[in-house]
Amino acid sequence: MKKIISLILFCIIIFFIFHSFFPVREIIGGDFPYFYQEQLQEFSFFPALWIANQRLGTPIISPWIDTYVHVIIFIFVRILHVPWNVIQTIFFFLFAIFLSIISSFYLYKELSNKGSLLSSLIYTCNTYFLLIFGGGQAGVFLAYAITPLVLTGFIKIGNALKENKTQNSKLLQLSIIAGLFFAIQVLFDIRIAYVTVVAVGLYVLLFLLPRMNKKKQISNILFLIFYTFIIPFGIAILFHAFWLLSLLLYKQSPLDTLSSAYSSQETVKFFSFATFSQAFSLLHPNWPENIFGKIYFMRPEFLIMPILAYSSLLFVKNSKLNSSKIIFFALLGLAGTFLAKGTNEPFGQVYIWLFKHVPGFIMFRDPTKWYVLVALAYSILIPFTLLTIFEHVRKFSIKSKIFNIQNVLLLFLISYFFYLIHPALQGKLTGTFQQKSVPHEYKQLKNFLLSEQKFSRTLWIPQYQRFGFYTQQHPEISADQLFNISTTAGIIKKLQAPFTEKLLQESAIQYVVVPYDSEGEIFLDDRKYSEKKYKEILFRIKKIPWLTQVKQFGKIIVFQVKHPKEHFWIEGSSQKSFINIISASPTKYVLKIIHGQPGQKIIFSEIYNQYWKAAIVHERAQMISQAYHQRFNSFLLTQKGNYILEISYIPQNMVVAGQILQIVTGFFLVGFWTIFTRKNSRTKEKMLQ
Repeated sequence: MKKIISLILFCIIIFFIFHSFFPVREIIGGDFPYFYQEQLQEFSFFPALWIANQRLGTPIISPWIDTYVHVIIFIFVRILHVPWNVIQTIFFFLFAIFLSIISSFYLYKELSNKGSLLSSLIYTCNTYFLLIFGGGQAGVFLAYAITPLVLTGFIKIGNALKENKTQNSKLLQLSIIAGLFFAIQVLFDIRIAYVTVVAVGLYVLLFLLPRMNKKKQISNILFLIFYTFIIPFGIAILFHAFWLLSLLLYKQSPLDTLSSAYSSQETVKFFSFATFSQAFSLLHPNWPENIFGKIYFMRPEFLIMPILAYSSLLFVKNSKLNSSKIIFFALLGLAGTFLAKGTNEPFGQVYIWLFKHVPGFIMFRDPTKWYVLVALAYSILIPFTLLTIFEHVRKFSIKSKIFNIQNVLLLFLISYFFYLIHPALQGKLTGTFQQKSVPHEYKQLKNFLLSEQKFSRTLWIPQYQRFGFYTQQHPEISADQLFNISTTAGIIKKLQAPFTEKLLQESAIQYVVVPYDSEGEIFLDDRKYSEKKYKEILFRIKKIPWLTQVKQFGKIIVFQVKHPKEHFWIEGSSQKSFINIISASPTKYVLKIIHGQPGQKIIFSEIYNQYWKAAIVHERAQMISQAYHQRFNSFLLTQKGNYILEISYIPQNMVVAGQILQIVTGFFLVGFWTIFTRKNSRTKEKMLQ
């Protein structure tokens, strides 16, 4: 009871510390998205497998955190009408803090009875967690927060497997729990889930396999694989079937959507920000300003962290914890350190080889994700070292519950940990830690776009600004994405090309916007906002003859493209042929074709994808999309007259099948849990009798 009360008090203290930075307000900054109320009303319970409100449309191969965002917004904002600022504060930021404290507490508690709160402090209050937190990387920090709980689930399976008396039903229960935790982690971020699988694999290799009974080694290994991998991973797959089915059946790979900027060796080298000493010391290379690409020097005070962590190896023999577990976490920390430094020395080429040859490793162009292993290891090793030291010091200290050497050392060490993160306590961290508001100019732009009744896209030059407005009726697209060019000079050159006006018209782009860079993120020179760059781009765009300035909201300048096409239009149509849109969703459109003629093409102005199909209602014949100008979807009309045409995205059909699998899996697990609970209660009653 005392430990539970202590944990609750600890959570309350940490809660109030973080709540001072995250009161119920609009959280703006980093990668955390900002949504207007009109945008929130478009969220469905599950995300569609096609994004229609950004770019020229794009497939969602793996929704992950989007699923969590959609479910939370749909239930609490759309149905229960809870304000979005309350939802984002509670279900993303404060939830991550609470989850990180609880999960790290239970991981250490699984290994030892003392030091759990200190473990939670180290795991929750380190530079890596604080910077991904401030960077608004919701999926990453939520997956990070639940990682110790996932690992605890697998460790419990290992402990049960070592006990020959453990019943299969108990093992099955533990496997189901581990599978559910792992499924939730995949929901948040599959990269951190991958990191956790590496940790579990190391645990099995270093801790479980060496302890197998040699006489029954093969059967034990099969037992181990079944309960540790097949059941938990199977449950995770079934709970993510709604997107996995479409990925498998339609052979779409997440890697297909990645450009060379995500998969080249040069990119990996560029993103290898952390040095070995920084990763070894659990010091994020961007601490404390969190400016992308700005690397700070090593801070010697952080070296005490690895000294404390790896000093645990000196006390292995006299440890109350299993010595092999201490060795496991020490090796886990070293593995995390080696991987987190990326291509930097020593042996940087090893990371390149892993990136090229190991399945799934291509997700880690940013090696800092491996800091998770370092944080896990230190949250176990450091408390163990300190508690061992306290045990030795106790022999020579004054016999007082308050005034003794142990408490002095504990106070000193807690002060040291808070000193390491003092920029956070002083309010110097950027991103979501800072309170910001939406400039009124962007609210004016939103109202202007909403006044436009027909479908039209907005092109942002050089790129979309975080407060820009978009909906399914008014999608946004950045110039760097449309032209596949990253430099401002290249974008301007493309805009000046003779074919660009036609491209924008066919893309249904009506407005071209030069944004007000209120956050200093777009017009940069040496990572600082440059007014000169803003004026230079504006000057060059004003020189383009087919663009007409129509509105200005402060520093937001809006230009218009003449005669843009509709979302759907007929190539070479006569005045008699036209289209009425009856209903529209991201993955399904119902059109009424008026005076259609055989041989005419309906152009669907979204990026070409072979899985779009068209069918005349009440007829079996289907038309698969053909590429138009190597960019858009098109369908060839085969009938004359008036009729209803349904255009749909085929992979979306698998969402329903996947949801059925989820429901069936859920009912099965509830049924098993009920039977298992009743069986246990009957067994206890018999024992008492």
